[in-house]
Amino acid sequence: MSKLFDTSSIARAALFQLFAKFANVLVQLVITMVLSRIIAPDQYGTVAVLTVFTGFFSIMSDIGISSAVIQFRDLSEEDHRHLFTFSIILGIGLAACFYGVCCLIAVVYTERAYYSLGAILTLSVVFNSMNMVPNGLLLKEKRFDLVGIRLVVCTCLVGVLTIAMALMGMGCYALVLNSVMTALFVLAWNLAHLKLKPLLGDFRPTLKKIWHYSMFQFGHECMGYFARNIDSLLVGKFFGASALGYYNKAYTLYGYPESYLISSITSTLRPFFAEHQDDSDAMYGRALKVAKTVSLLAGCCTCVLSVCASEIIVVLFGEQWLPAGPLLQILALSIYAQSMNGVLAPIMGAKGRTDLLMLSTTVNSILTIVTVVVGSMLGSVHALAVAV
Repeated sequence: MSKLFDTSSIARAALFQLFAKFANVLVQLVITMVLSRIIAPDQYGTVAVLTVFTGFFSIMSDIGISSAVIQFRDLSEEDHRHLFTFSIILGIGLAACFYGVCCLIAVVYTERAYYSLGAILTLSVVFNSMNMVPNGLLLKEKRFDLVGIRLVVCTCLVGVLTIAMALMGMGCYALVLNSVMTALFVLAWNLAHLKLKPLLGDFRPTLKKIWHYSMFQFGHECMGYFARNIDSLLVGKFFGASALGYYNKAYTLYGYPESYLISSITSTLRPFFAEHQDDSDAMYGRALKVAKTVSLLAGCCTCVLSVCASEIIVVLFGEQWLPAGPLLQILALSIYAQSMNGVLAPIMGAKGRTDLLMLSTTVNSILTIVTVVVGSMLGSVHALAVAV
């Protein structure tokens, strides 16, 4: 299949990603607006606790291998197939561990629904693990056109199905099935394009080639993820499901600029930077241009969301979600710093210094976790948002 668009430069790749993510966020906002009027805040809060762990297990299912597929230019097709086999075995093992965690959550939060919800989400863990190698190959080939189209089509199709299930009164189950269907759709799409098949045999030699790089990359992603999500766990535990529903809604909106606008640029950097991994000057020149663009966009997003937070909440989700407005106003103040940090990770990854990347993330994560714990001890969700 030939490329639909030329994505051979950072600017063109970023523009295509931006267009695709902009279209996706519009569709997603419409779907979320509908679901927010059907599903109650406490049901959102119930699922939000599990969402923290599904995201973490998604990182574990990757363990930095998709990034290593992009970075190591000498991996053969046989190596890719061995890694795909490993991903299937890893996914099954992680699914079993994930269900054990869900059972523990059910006990801690005294909520029996977590047993059945967790059982459904184990499928998402397996599909996400199987997708790590195909996704890395698409990015290595700079197939941002295919990734962008996949994103929009998947959001539309799965969103409509989720709304239908919500109207049938499935509540929490509609939200978790959304995750499962999304993971399955992405995997099916990628495999249909790449024709990648597992290869039986000893995959340990292939793992040894990338182990040092991928483990530090995994450590960076793992530490960063928990630092970003410990606040949701604390809100759910100390302030209840309804408060978590409001907080999670504000947190989701606060993350939109970085997830759908800024990352349209930063997510395209690694394959381009990897080509210049031995030329620091060329990499620095490209990074500086990207940083200027990110700085301007992040500054604008910070101003808009912090000033118009309550109005945005009411227009998008209705007055029942109005308590999320002040939380969004506070959280929006950190958009600029989060966005600028996004430029640094691809640089260290492309230089093969994932050890430095993990070190910086660890220091930052420790500071974040301590601050958030202190914020939760002050006795209000707003204090915790300030800590974030």
